Amino acid sequence: MTKYFLLLLPCLLLFACGENETSQTTAADECPFGEPVPLFKQEMSLVDSTAFSKDGRTGTEIVFFNNQIHLELTQSGCENLRQEFAFTLPMSRPEAEGRFWIAQGEQLLRFLGNVDLSLVQFNEWANVIAQNADDMKLGEAKEVQTGYFITADKIARGEETTVKVVLESR
Repeated sequence: MTKYFLLLLPCLLLFACGENETSQTTAADECPFGEPVPLFKQEMSLVDSTAFSKDGRTGTEIVFFNNQIHLELTQSGCENLRQEFAFTLPMSRPEAEGRFWIAQGEQLLRFLGNVDLSLVQFNEWANVIAQNADDMKLGEAKEVQTGYFITADKIARGEETTVKVVLESR
């Protein structure tokens, strides 16, 4: 499990690479990991469109990919970090069991890891899901290393399904 820490921390902290927008902050306002920043750029070949907004320590990024996948990524936290990926897929599989959706979460993170070289770390998170899939249940956080959790879930709506993957430290 110790090897996960070296792999997971940089992945979870992808958004922490930005600099604070203001130089006039107090010690109470400072976050050791910086402010959330967008991970996706319009120039990335698989990205059709992207938009980013920030409200305090929470950043929300909306990305439409050229394969009909829509992603809403919410990044938040300072001491305890959280990234929530909500992938909306143009498919409905009401008969599919939890393991199917956990595998979908793994594949969607692999997809992100192949969008651009700067996102390759998401392949490591996909590997962690694959290694823990037998012990994961939809909607339940799985501790993959002390203080680091993954949650996979799904929401079905008509002909669409949203697959959620949450990466967080607590």
